[in-house]
Amino acid sequence: MNRERARRLWLLGVLLALLWLGGWFWTYRQSAPAQPSPTPTPLPWVYLYVDGQDLGPVRTGARTPGQLLARLGLRFTRPPQVWVNDQPWDLERPFPPQETLILQVATLGPTPTPGPLPVGWVPPEAWPPAPAPTALPTLAPGTWESPEGSRLLYAAATFVGEALAQHGLAPQGLDVLNVEEDAPWPSEEPVQAIRVTEEIVLEQETIPYEAKYEPLPEEPIDTLKVVHPGTVGIKAKEVLVRYEDGEEVDRIPLGEWVLQPPKPRIIGYGTKITIQTLETPDGPIQYWRAVRVYATSYSPCRVYGPGGPCDDITASGERLRKGIIAVRLSWYRYMKGMRVYVPGYGFGIIADVGGGLGDRLWIDLGFSEEDYESWHQWTTLYFLAPPPPPDRILWILPP
Repeated sequence: MNRERARRLWLLGVLLALLWLGGWFWTYRQSAPAQPSPTPTPLPWVYLYVDGQDLGPVRTGARTPGQLLARLGLRFTRPPQVWVNDQPWDLERPFPPQETLILQVATLGPTPTPGPLPVGWVPPEAWPPAPAPTALPTLAPGTWESPEGSRLLYAAATFVGEALAQHGLAPQGLDVLNVEEDAPWPSEEPVQAIRVTEEIVLEQETIPYEAKYEPLPEEPIDTLKVVHPGTVGIKAKEVLVRYEDGEEVDRIPLGEWVLQPPKPRIIGYGTKITIQTLETPDGPIQYWRAVRVYATSYSPCRVYGPGGPCDDITASGERLRKGIIAVRLSWYRYMKGMRVYVPGYGFGIIADVGGGLGDRLWIDLGFSEEDYESWHQWTTLYFLAPPPPPDRILWILPP
């Protein structure tokens, strides 16, 4: 019995709570302010000018310049350039929320002729009040050139840069114009943007190695041996490369560094001297050096060539005769006064300087006019013992 009574009391409480909530919600709705219904934006009256021709105001319900021109039946060979209230405007951009506007159109081809009384056309007596006085922009055409071709730009501008900015053609990034941006508009010459790009490249070049010589005490004199072949070095360069319209116009070095230093080529030369004996028609000789050379001969009246003057004074001051031997100046500085032997010529002394003969190891055998013999052949030059001090020895013989 008590359980049934408790159940009835719970149901009564729930019903009372629901009735209270309903009453509160009805009271709130009655006291809340009414929301006004949205008012549609009025369609603007548009004063239309096409290439400076006043076509009067129109009101066609168009929301954009493109829709307006299409509904008036105006067709263009190219998309025209438009201004709304002196501001460059996109064809598909909605009109600003004003009751009256000025729409100026610049065509890029023949000016179209509107049909008779298109939709929205009204007689002058029904025109709305003109908008606040404003200076219509004075449009001037100029030629714009690009990789895609040439076209006319109409702009109400004083300078080239201002005109290009109205059409979104101002130079970007590193691009430059072929005329100054502050040049008067319209420009006397076609305006062209030069597309400028830059890139940083790494270049490598080799560094040649040097040749160094070092003595080899265990090798015989006049022996040459490569101790180390040498290694070229590698140098890296950072270069800024500038392109104009895809063509390289400049390369600016930014820095360089050595990736791998060169290692010299090391050539060893023998410094071991051994006294040797040779039997000759003139008797046995002892020598410390033997060099294969090409021998020529000369005499006092052959010093300056055929037909030249005679001269028998040598570089050492001795009179030219048989036994005087001339060598290159690079040899003479070390060998002046050394005694030598040449098979078929005999004994001699290095006492004169000659011009040489190509890149050969060369000597010139001296004669007097009375005993002159012509020499043009390879032979061996023996340096007779004893050898000079080490600082007087030309260890590597230059040709």
